[in-house]
This record gives sequence, structure tokens and C-alpha cells, in this order.
Amino acid sequence: MVHPAWTQTQDGQSYGAIASERPTRAEVQMCYKLLWANFISTLIHYSHNFFKAELYPPVFPFVSAFAYRLGIIIFWPPLTLGAYYGWLKFEQGRIHEALPYIVGHALLGATTPGHLFGGVVSWLACGC
Repeated sequence: MVHPAWTQTQDGQSYGAIASERPTRAEVQMCYKLLWANFISTLIHYSHNFFKAELYPPVFPFVSAFAYRLGIIIFWPPLTLGAYYGWLKFEQGRIHEALPYIVGHALLGATTPGHLFGGVVSWLACGC
């Protein structure tokens, strides 16, 4: 038996009521705005990393400027597209499916303030 506060899908899976409800229009718009802010901040962050990769010390697995650039090319676009996919799932009310994609992109953006205002290389002093 499923707890009354939980709902059950046709295939027998139980989800919390909060996870089965569609988000409000305001929640969808807020999520969209946050994803755009994160997109812009990561675009600035990883563009700087890409074009100024030779300024960064080698850190495994990024042992060279080429490795930094390759890592950005491999990871940033799919994670960014994944965030948009997650937003689409969130908009549909499929919150459990949306979270890994949105959180994955949020982790990219979480490092941006440290990169731009602290970090290894001052981006203000490097002639960017």
C-alpha cells in the first residue's frame, strides 16, 4: 500500500506528491532564468579557460593547454545541452528525471565565481 501523501504510477513506482505535480509557471520561468544565468557565467568561465589555457598550471588530467581545451570541448557543450533537456523535463513535471541534468550544469557554474574572482590566474590581470 502506498502512503496517502504519495502517488503511484501505472507501472507501480511511487513518487512523492511534490515530484508528481507540475511546477507552476513562475517556477518554470525561475528555473529558466537561473539556467540562463548559469549558461552565461559558464560561457564566460570556460571561454576564458579555453583561450587562456596556457596560463594554467598542469593539473591531472589537464596536463597541458591542449588537454584543458579538449576537456572543455568534450564536457561543456553536452552538459549545457543536458541542462536544457533537464529544464524541458522540469517543465513537464518530471522533476526526478530533470534533477541530474540541472544539478550537473549547476556544478559547472558553482566554480565560476572562484575562477573569476580568485582562482589560480587573475582574469583581470591577464589582458583579457
